Amino acid sequence: MNMGNSISVAFDAVATVYDVARPRLVPCFDRFYGTAVALAADKLQHAGEPKITDLGAGTGLLAALVSQSLPNARFTLIDISPAMVEEARKRFVPLEAQVEFEIADYAASTLPQRQDAFVSALSIHHLEDSDKKALFARIFEALAPGGLFINAEQVAPEPPAAMADALEGWEAEVKRAGGSEAELAGARERMKHDICASESAQLAWLRQAGFTDVRTAFRDGMFCVYSGRKPA
Repeated sequence: MNMGNSISVAFDAVATVYDVARPRLVPCFDRFYGTAVALAADKLQHAGEPKITDLGAGTGLLAALVSQSLPNARFTLIDISPAMVEEARKRFVPLEAQVEFEIADYAASTLPQRQDAFVSALSIHHLEDSDKKALFARIFEALAPGGLFINAEQVAPEPPAAMADALEGWEAEVKRAGGSEAELAGARERMKHDICASESAQLAWLRQAGFTDVRTAFRDGMFCVYSGRKPA
C-alpha cells in the first residue's frame, strides 16, 4: 500500500465522526479556522464569484466556513478519501450548484487553473518536504494573477528537538478541551502519517515559488495559518 492509499484508509475510517472531535483536537479551533476564513473574506470580498479550491478538503469544513463569508464563491473540493468527500457532498447539498468534488491525490493530479484562491487545512503536512515545495510552485502557477494561497497547517517546532514538548503540550490542551482518550488515540494513529515542516521553511518555499506578501497570521503551538499572494 502506498502512502496515499494508507492516508485514504486512515481518514475513510473516521469520516463520519471527524468533525465532531475537531474543536477538541484543535484546541484553538475558533481562532485557527477563523483566521483562515477572515483572510479569504478580506482579500476576496470584491471578487464577485471567486473561484476557490480546497486541497485536502476532507468533510468540507474549511470550505463551508469560507462560504459563509463569501456566499457567491464557487468551490472545488479535492481529497484523496472517498468517504470524506461523501461527507462533504452531504454538507454542501444546499450549495451543490456552486461546488465540484474531486477524489484525487492533489500532490500528483492536475490542479484547477486560474483560481482566485487555494485554501487548505491540516492536510499538506502529510507530504514529503520536496512534495510540499513542488505543490507550492504548482499552486502559484494555477492561481490567477493576484490570487491567494492560505494554509491552516500543523507545523514542526523549531528546533525539531522540541517536538516531544510540543506534542505533550498539545495533548494537555486536548484533555482540557474535553478530548477523550479514544479521540487522542485515534489522532495519534493518524499523526503517524505526519511529515511536518517548520513555519520558517514553508514561508521560504512560498517565496521561492514566487509568492509575495508572505506572512503568518496566526500561530498557537503546532497550529499556524500563513498565506501568500501571486503578483497581480
